[in-house]
Amino acid sequence: MRSSSTVAGIPNSNGHRRIEDRSLRCEVGKMNARGIPYAKFLDATFPSWRDLPTNLVNKLRNELLELRDKYLEVAKNPDSKEEDLYTPFASLMHGFLRDNAGLSEYEYVPSHKKRKIRGAVKGAARGPDGVIIRKPSEKSDPTNADDLDWRNVHLVIDLKTTKNFGASLNPPKSNSGMTEDQIKNELKKDGGVRLDGRQQLASYGLEQLSSNPLKQFCYGMVVIGHFVEMWYYDRSGPIGTEVIDLRKEDHFEQFYKHMAAISNANPSSLGFNPHFNTTRWPVPVDSQKITIGGRLISFDASKPIHISRGLTGRCTTVFPAWEQTFGTESEPPYVLKLSYQPCDRKPSEADHYALLLEMGVEGIPGVLCSEKFPSLAEEGPRGALMKLLPGHESEFGPMRYLEAIVMADTLKPITSIDINKDTKTFFQVFLSIIKTHHQAYKKANILHRDIHMDNLMCKIVDGHPAGILIDWDFASGPISHRPDDPQQTAFTLNVAFLPIDLLQKECPPRLYRHDLESFFWVLWSIIISKADATDLDAFASMSQWGQGDIDHRRILKTAFLTRGQRDVVGLLQTCKHTGLSRPGVLQCLSTLSDQILRGQDALRRRTRSTNIETADGHITYTDFVATIELAIHS
Repeated sequence: MRSSSTVAGIPNSNGHRRIEDRSLRCEVGKMNARGIPYAKFLDATFPSWRDLPTNLVNKLRNELLELRDKYLEVAKNPDSKEEDLYTPFASLMHGFLRDNAGLSEYEYVPSHKKRKIRGAVKGAARGPDGVIIRKPSEKSDPTNADDLDWRNVHLVIDLKTTKNFGASLNPPKSNSGMTEDQIKNELKKDGGVRLDGRQQLASYGLEQLSSNPLKQFCYGMVVIGHFVEMWYYDRSGPIGTEVIDLRKEDHFEQFYKHMAAISNANPSSLGFNPHFNTTRWPVPVDSQKITIGGRLISFDASKPIHISRGLTGRCTTVFPAWEQTFGTESEPPYVLKLSYQPCDRKPSEADHYALLLEMGVEGIPGVLCSEKFPSLAEEGPRGALMKLLPGHESEFGPMRYLEAIVMADTLKPITSIDINKDTKTFFQVFLSIIKTHHQAYKKANILHRDIHMDNLMCKIVDGHPAGILIDWDFASGPISHRPDDPQQTAFTLNVAFLPIDLLQKECPPRLYRHDLESFFWVLWSIIISKADATDLDAFASMSQWGQGDIDHRRILKTAFLTRGQRDVVGLLQTCKHTGLSRPGVLQCLSTLSDQILRGQDALRRRTRSTNIETADGHITYTDFVATIELAIHS
């Protein structure tokens, strides 16, 4: 199991679907954390399944056996295709959830014709064969697949034949994870990729968790002919059952008791985090509340400022927030950040903020309150499920917990400053963020390590914008993960901003100058994308800095330093209607590019006497600041 999500942040438009599928396959591998006996899986996830009323079970049994046999008649036919399974399986599911069984609050919705379900993050185009949802209270007619929303899905069911499942049904015999080299080679490949049946089911788990920040886990089921396999998903990775056989009476009884138990489940049993207002149905979305550090915080879960798309990892979500009374101010005064942090990562982001503020570092967002909630193993079924798979420790990702931080500042991205009209202001704010970053390193021994465009913010102070550096959850120091630890390597998630000498298979230790160079690539990215000039990217190829393999990205960035930046500067010089054409700005950009180029040349030709920490004195804080000031004072 990968230690963090390789999928997070990848858009899922049609043009990016194959990239996400390939990344997801690297992330989940063969999904060998499976083999839990089905009945024990139910004990851990839906313990009420053993306590169902006998009269209800007896009432259902005969009709369900008849519906099962009709389905099995189709499933056992070697000429049957996947689509032949849809109708008889839907009839079987309707038999579980029909009104006269007293389970009418839930329904099975066939969705095989719907390749894109509403509510998916970043326009995901994925659709399972069927889902179980809780019926809207105002509706009596069956729900149409066109009305489905990922946020309301409680169980995903995918149907396969043994021919198109594409994975082994036998107990796993080897580690499912891919090596780092295998992952790198896989991600280099172009073209489409075919997910096997388990990996495809995991992609639906990704949709459920990404679309509903109130959930800390979810479920998926794959039916392969007459076999059934159940899966649990959370931010630490998937865990699955052994295969049961619907032809066997005792297995089928477990199956239909499972469906009945789901239909009587409360929100927390279906994955909703109990620390939100999720104790009873219907779960409110637009007026959610959570107590953080003794303060009652309100937010609208349907309107995030930012949401990360991913199956495992931190998967951060950010919301506008209020204290106690929802929406009493015209503008929300706070910002709520929710993320699933690894338990072994100390100090946490909240701890970093506390230390930075204590050390007097300026340019850090104020924190109203924060809290670390119990880990996924302490709340919910994960802890019990892991105990049922002894010897599979290598298959599990790092244990995680929900961390909630409420920022006392309402911030705007640095890109909200018009770089063409307010050029001086932009560079002032940019420089102040660099100084914040340096103060954190010098005063608190904390290195940010995740410098990218989305983490550079600003707020209005006395009528003027001031720079703010956010998202310190990947930072190193001051005790564990120290900046000078040789095992601490690149952490910048947006590879477009990685320094050139970190674009290699074996990354060197992350140094202060690496963050400086990330600032350099962020600056150029903003200029190329926001400048009031045409075709700048034709010379820069900035849109490709984060694409392709590491060799391709390194070649593109080196080419930009040697040739492309000169062409861009020359074009900006002719654009008199933008502040970026001022001589001081152009000198700043040219000098910065020359510093980075000389530094990379020194590293490429390094000897034992080369100063690695400063690239032989070419990439330093003092020179970087002095060069940015050229743009401010022009």
